[in-house]
Amino acid sequence: MPDLHYFWERYPMTKIILIRHGNVEGIEPERFRGRAELELTALSVAQATVTAQRIGASWQPCAVFTSPLSRCVSTGKLIADTCGVGSEPIDGLIDLDYGTWQ
Repeated sequence: MPDLHYFWERYPMTKIILIRHGNVEGIEPERFRGRAELELTALSVAQATVTAQRIGASWQPCAVFTSPLSRCVSTGKLIADTCGVGSEPIDGLIDLDYGTWQ
């Protein structure tokens, strides 16, 4: 069996790390949040900070891409700042529009 490290060094692969924003509040009763602009709570900022530290210690990201929703941009910025890379919102990453279900 060939040594996989040889292939990874010779043919580096792109790794994509998917992270979800943390806790948000604001919609009662609970239902789809979709595109509603909800701010991160203190708990979710702490969650994003720990996540950013873990990512920075385990990987070397070259960029962070987020949904344009503020909760996602805030989470992505914490990760990007910790890792010393840029963060860019991309419209195509936005959540579904659930309409009146939201």
